[in-house]
Amino acid sequence: MHGLIFGPDGKLYFSIGDRATNVTSPDGHTVKLVNQGAVFRANPDGPEFELVGSSLRNPQELAFNEYGDLLTGDNDCDNGDLERLVHVLEGSDSGWHIGYQFAPLGRAGPWMSDGLWKPDFPGRPAYILPPVANIEDGPSGITYYPGTGLTSAFDQTLFITHFKGSIARSGVQSYKLAPSGASYKVESSEPFVWGMLPTDVTFAPNGKFYFVDWVVGWPKSNMGRVYSLSPKERPASEVELFAQVESLIAGGIAAASDDDLIALLCHRDQRIRTEFQFELADRGAANISGLSQLATNVSASTLARIHALWGLGQIQRQRPGGPDHDLG
Repeated sequence: MHGLIFGPDGKLYFSIGDRATNVTSPDGHTVKLVNQGAVFRANPDGPEFELVGSSLRNPQELAFNEYGDLLTGDNDCDNGDLERLVHVLEGSDSGWHIGYQFAPLGRAGPWMSDGLWKPDFPGRPAYILPPVANIEDGPSGITYYPGTGLTSAFDQTLFITHFKGSIARSGVQSYKLAPSGASYKVESSEPFVWGMLPTDVTFAPNGKFYFVDWVVGWPKSNMGRVYSLSPKERPASEVELFAQVESLIAGGIAAASDDDLIALLCHRDQRIRTEFQFELADRGAANISGLSQLATNVSASTLARIHALWGLGQIQRQRPGGPDHDLG
């Protein structure tokens, strides 16, 4: 199992490779998959375990962008196909079944002959959701730029580690995303840090970009390194912003009033907006009015309004009667 991450709905999301799934959640609901990898979610304490998207090969880590869209990198099957950047939607089928790996005539059967691994193209099979793009080999760690730490040039940018066993061929690649219909396209892609064997990446509250290094080769090296990087120079306003983010994550959120939390749902940092939203939801029904006013305020920040809606959804699920109960 991989990729534990909280989604904007407050649920815990995670992924599994194509080795089968047979899970019964505490509320008695069972999910079975025998030949494909998938992404699941559940409440933090286990109930409401459910399948989100299926037919993946080996999705390792997951990342949400600022609009709540879920992205992952999926590995190839070594038959001439390429790795894929996948937009995981509720009920999505990404086309992979483990039987393709052992197709009687070789070459991964329909996976290759029908181009199931390729991004959208004329005449593609319409029963699957195609990947956003084909990407470099060995995707593992993945993170989305939260809005602070680098510069605005990295807004809407995804970072993926590519572990290829060879130091010279491995590193962290950046992918600038842009809307494309109901999904996304890769507008540009560049090496971000190269020449090591990274397996995971993240942005820390202090504004630094962290990655971990396998050090050498495919076998276990019994070594490991953790690196961080940051811009050589930062404007004073950026330094102040990082200090604010650190302070808020370190405990400032719990000390803030409801009104302050609602007012800062437009914060530049995605992590702060999410933490504020979760705190407001945890405080319960007293915040329904404030969140509703923000959600319906057409002059407010779009992202703030989205977080207000997500927060209302969390509060609704906590109320007697569950999701079907009217907030009033």
